[in-house]
Amino acid sequence: MEEVVVVGGGPAGLMAARTLAEEGLSPLVLERSPGFGLKPCSEVMREERYGFPILPLLDRGAVEEVFEEIELCFHGRSFRIPLTGKHPLRGWLREPSPLLLVNRRRMEEGLARGARRYGARIRLGEEVRRVERGEGCLVLNGEIRAKLVIGADGALSLLRGFAGERLRNLGWGVNVRMERRGREGLRVFVDPEEVIPLGDAWRFAGKKRENAGIWTADGRYAGVVRERWEAFRRREGLPPLRTKLTPLPSSPPCRTHFPRLLLAGDAGGLNDPLTGAGIYAALLTGYLAGRTAARALERREVGARQLAEYEEAWKRLMGKELRRALLLKRFHGPLIRRGELAWVLRTTGILSSPRGRSP
Repeated sequence: MEEVVVVGGGPAGLMAARTLAEEGLSPLVLERSPGFGLKPCSEVMREERYGFPILPLLDRGAVEEVFEEIELCFHGRSFRIPLTGKHPLRGWLREPSPLLLVNRRRMEEGLARGARRYGARIRLGEEVRRVERGEGCLVLNGEIRAKLVIGADGALSLLRGFAGERLRNLGWGVNVRMERRGREGLRVFVDPEEVIPLGDAWRFAGKKRENAGIWTADGRYAGVVRERWEAFRRREGLPPLRTKLTPLPSSPPCRTHFPRLLLAGDAGGLNDPLTGAGIYAALLTGYLAGRTAARALERREVGARQLAEYEEAWKRLMGKELRRALLLKRFHGPLIRRGELAWVLRTTGILSSPRGRSP
């Protein structure tokens, strides 16, 4: 019987496995993809977020560029948003720190190397299709028995469904990676008519490579995502690359602890419901899930009550910012429709003066 099985080999699952392995356990990781870094992702994360320093745990090669400002293209006008320094709402909206453009494949490969170094076992190309309760364990695919399971299997999580939980809403997006096609920098495009309702498009470009995509926080608009992406791609002069429609949590998190089961990352709805950003939340909750699982197994207490400290930990670190993001999301649509968002951001000092029409 396995002590602990991690379902999902993305940032959350690999961080959980690495944490467990460093605690002296030998977790088994099951990842359905044949390799690392294959999931579509904007590949941008904060240098520091939720007051938790995860950056030192990443390989240096995973970080490609560091940016101290982002450009918001709002209804055809361009504004510069500083990511560091002071503004009137500092500490209310975000922790002020630079944004990193990371290479997701390198990041996941580095996490996997660290996990394996300490004894974790990772099976690529192995999908979990069935979960059952056994005597004193959970049974995966009818044959793998585990005392404890960490579900890090994404927005359409099988483990979340097994636990009887659901997310209120899923956002949807598409994303491509390519050689850099324009100037370097981070640009976000917001316009419900020209871009997409209740969402945005982006172009994140480093010195050599670029990440571009589009998403909507409202599942009702899932049917227009590809169409809006094609319009944005043609307008920006981007190549016609193959895309995949990807689900992203866009609602409050669900319950994340159950008897013999923890949910981390997108599986628990643990990302930013306003922007869809989820790498940092995945790394943080993966770490917390791994640490909680290791302690529970050491005490031989793997019931929901004993695993509740995991949910208490992420709520303590992430709860305030999640509530703020949900509040901003609530007013996002009406402000955009009335054309007041730019005025609000300028008068609060978050934005500098407009730079004119977007290129």
